Parts: sequence; C-alpha cells; structure tokens
Amino acid sequence: MKRLILKKTVSVEGADYFGRPSFIEFSPTDRQGWYWQPRPGSTLLPITAKLASDKPRRLVLVDGSERLEVWEHVGSLRFLGLDGIVVRASTHLPYFGRPHELWQQLKPWCEPDGSNLPWHKIADVGYQKNGNSHVQICPGNSGLKIEVDIDYAGLGSKCLCFRLPDDDLEQIFKAHTIIYPIWLYWPARLWLHRDKVNWPQNMAIDDLLAEVARHRLGDLLGALSLSVHTGLPAGRVYSYRAGHKLDLDLVKSLRFTE
Repeated sequence: MKRLILKKTVSVEGADYFGRPSFIEFSPTDRQGWYWQPRPGSTLLPITAKLASDKPRRLVLVDGSERLEVWEHVGSLRFLGLDGIVVRASTHLPYFGRPHELWQQLKPWCEPDGSNLPWHKIADVGYQKNGNSHVQICPGNSGLKIEVDIDYAGLGSKCLCFRLPDDDLEQIFKAHTIIYPIWLYWPARLWLHRDKVNWPQNMAIDDLLAEVARHRLGDLLGALSLSVHTGLPAGRVYSYRAGHKLDLDLVKSLRFTE
C-alpha cells in the first residue's frame, strides 16, 4: 500500500458525544507509525494494543488518568496508508458517528511520499470466541480480506466482504452505527447527535443492515490498526456477530513473523 504523509497539522473541532466542546489534532512526524501525546509536552506513545481497553460500544486508549475515547473511528484511517502521525485530543472526540468527517479534513493535506507501507504477516491463526460470537484471522502475505457477518434479532442478518487495498475504503467511512434496541429512539429525541446514527425506524431494513455491516467493518479495522505499529496486518479476517471486546482480544493475541 502506498504510504501517505501529512503536509501540515490538521485540527478538527466540534461537539463530543455529550455536546461539549472537543478537538482532535493530527500532526506529521518523521517517525514511522502513529503516536499519541496524552498531555502537552509529554512523551509520544506508540499507539498499539498495549494502550487500548474496550468499553461498551467503543475502544479507548489509556495512559494513567488520560483517555482517548472511540479510537476505532480514528485508527481505521491507518488503512488508507496514512503514516507518521501524532495525535493530540480531548478525552472525548468531536462526535460524527463515523470516520468520514475526519478523513475529509485530512485528505486535502495528504500526499504519497514515494514509499510503501509494509504488510506484516501474522505467525499463527488468531481466534477469539464468546458464546455464538467469534472473530478469526488467518495468515496472509499481503493485503487484507475481511468478511463481516452481522445478525440482529428482529431485524435480520447481513454479510459483507471487503479487500484492501483494492476496495473503496471511503464508502466504509461514511457508514454510521446503529442504535438498538429500537425503544431507545424516543428517549434519545433530544440528543444532539441523533442524526449521526442509524435508527431502524427510519430506514428500509436491507439498507439499514448494509449500512451497519459497513460500519462494523470500519470498527474492526480500527481495532486491527492497533496490531502493528510500523505497518499493517496482512491476512484473512472473519467476524461473526463480534464487537469491540472480541476485536481487541484478537488483536492482543496476535504475534507476527517479522
């Protein structure tokens, strides 16, 4: 995959999940990989699974008392080839319900540097299971093939296949998450970001499931971004009814040949 670098610092501001002012800043660095600076002037921390924990409906980077919430919407940007990045942010990021708006701010300031971002081969099959849900990755030499199966009681199921670097990742970034069960629709009527999620009441079921499968695939990429600091993981991934916890458990179990 072609390696992209930033030409300048890009800052994105907006309201967080709770409606409070928030920001995230992306700065270029000569180092390879992505880094988090949790406090002004503090050491740059390589962003890997060692920093990550799972919370309900999200992944979080943690360093002492500092946190960076909803990492999956940021980390998935790595699979565009974007590299050499320092992230500074408020605890809760500007909330868009997807990575698309972040990428739109970054895209005009990205350029290829003439090199390729390496794909790293995992040493063994990785597998995590919880009840009927599971996620697995098998070794590969180059590129990433992902198959996602979602299944919501009362709504239905959907399978989505995706290949990197061949398929259009920007379409994945446009997909919002689902708020479920459906009774949450009315308690959330005063929520600032109500229009930044998918409600089963407002969409045809087939369209809804396709959108949610795309968002689920993006979340999985966000977790996989934590697996290798100086490149991307190569392999074949299958996810069935899995979520953030299984994703992170899988990533933390992986070992690489290089």
